[in-house]
This record gives sequence, structure tokens and C-alpha cells, in this order.
Amino acid sequence: MLSIIIPVYNSGKTITKIIKSLEKELSGKIEYEIILVDDGSTDGSSINYLDIVKDSSNLKLVILSRNFGQHNAILAGLRFAKGDFISFMDDDMQTPPEELWKLINKIEEGFDVVYANYTDKKHSLLKNIGSWLNNSMATFLLKKPKNLKTTSYFIIRKYVAKEILKYKGPYPYLTGLVLRITGNIGTVNTRHEARQYGKSNYGFIKLLRLWFNGFTSFSVKPLRISFFTGLVLAMAGFVSAIVILIKKFIDTDIIIGWTSIIVVILIFAGIQLISLGIIGEYIGRIFMSQNSQPQYIIKDKFNIK
Repeated sequence: MLSIIIPVYNSGKTITKIIKSLEKELSGKIEYEIILVDDGSTDGSSINYLDIVKDSSNLKLVILSRNFGQHNAILAGLRFAKGDFISFMDDDMQTPPEELWKLINKIEEGFDVVYANYTDKKHSLLKNIGSWLNNSMATFLLKKPKNLKTTSYFIIRKYVAKEILKYKGPYPYLTGLVLRITGNIGTVNTRHEARQYGKSNYGFIKLLRLWFNGFTSFSVKPLRISFFTGLVLAMAGFVSAIVILIKKFIDTDIIIGWTSIIVVILIFAGIQLISLGIIGEYIGRIFMSQNSQPQYIIKDKFNIK
């Protein structure tokens, strides 16, 4: 059985087309269910979602109380998925439903997770930059293989889903969760379509927030980098102080300029503020986790027992 989870946000213009395309591709070929997760839509699209799911037992709807973010919405849908394989798609028609068979065929080769690798990405420049930052961060901080490109179009086995659901923190990062579960990950080339309606709800700023989720929830390397940077600069400052003192003793007429002092102060103050900011980010997230901030809040659900 295949479960397909689609986080939807203000997607009234595209979701009907996606559902029809999926039903055309899957009906009579595989047992499936489609789980829509309304991540706090604000344009009245929830009514469209209800109209779609009420006439089909294969369609399910989870409505969240507000916008929690794509990865949180995916975890909400994952809670109700019953499939042996679980696939994830976007709500904007940029991830073609007919390409789903490539993911299914690839994971049946024995992989635990398979990501779609877009041969020609149709995202905006800023979103591509954000995606590059995310992939670079995952490679450096989370030990993601360099040749592995993670995307929002992927498929996992049921046991991986069960392990992901064990994560209870309020700041999920799916790539980090997958990488700590398995290294048996494959990719398959797929098409990526141009957006047909409106602008992406997942722009550069949201990708940067996701980036922060990744390195603060699944790695302590930023703290170690801050420590070693401070150590190197402290040693450089100590050596510079010795050099300046020696020059002063050799030539008493040398006036130590205020410019060098200001530069040193600015460099060290900047490093200190960056380090404090990183530490503060960790502490703040620890506080929010201890304060039981929810991953998501389910307002209502339909066709789900």
C-alpha cells in the first residue's frame, strides 16, 4: 500500500488537478491513500479540500489550527499514514504525479529512502540559493553524502516513518531525521515543472529558518566552530600583543594607533556576538522544547478513524 502526504497551504487552484492526476496514475494499479494536511490556509481553500475528500474513501484530510510549517505538517500527516511506502509531494504541481512511479520502482530495489533529483529545477533564483545553502549545511553538519541532493519529493519505507515519528521536538528537519535513521538512500532523476499559479509559499526566508532547524536540532558543530574560532583569534591576539610590545621596547617613539585598536575591538566584538547568537539560538530552542511547544495542533480531520 502507498500513502501520499501532501501539505497544502492556500492551494485551492492546484489541489484538484493534483488529486485527479494521482488518481489517474494509481487507480487500479496499486492500493493507495492520499492525505492532505491543511497547514492553516487563509484564503478559504479549506472548503475546497473538504469538497475533494468527502466523495472518496482514498482521500483523507487533516486540518491544523494554524500555519506550523511544511515539515511539521508532514509529521502530522505521517501520524495517520498506513502505507508500506509513504511518499511526499508539493501542492503546486511542480512535482509531477506521473513521476511517482520512478520513486516507487527505485525504492523497490531495496532502498530505505529515495529522493527525486530534478534534472532541471524551475524554482526562483532565491529559492535555489536557499536550497543550495540547505544542502551545503546538511553535507557539512549532518554528514550528508555530497552526491545526494535532497528535495521535497521523496519516498520512505514504513519503518523509517515510525522512527521519524519518535521525534517529539517542535523544530523538525526531515533531512536530519532521515540521515540519523539510515544511510541506505537512493536518488532518481525526475522532471520539475514550472509553477502554474502564484508564488511559492516556501521562499528564501523560510528555507533559512529550516536551515536553522537543521543545525540547531541535529548538530553541535556550530558551537564547536565558535569555540575554535575564538581560540584561534585569541591566540592571534596574544601573538599580536607580544609583537607590539617588542616593537614598543625597541622603538619608544612608536605610537600605537587607535585604528588598530578599533579594528581589533570590532573583530573580536563581532565574533563574540555571533557566538553568543548561536548559543542563544540553542538555549532558546531548548527552552521552547521544555515549554512543550507543540509540533502541530490538529483542529479537525476527515475520513480518518
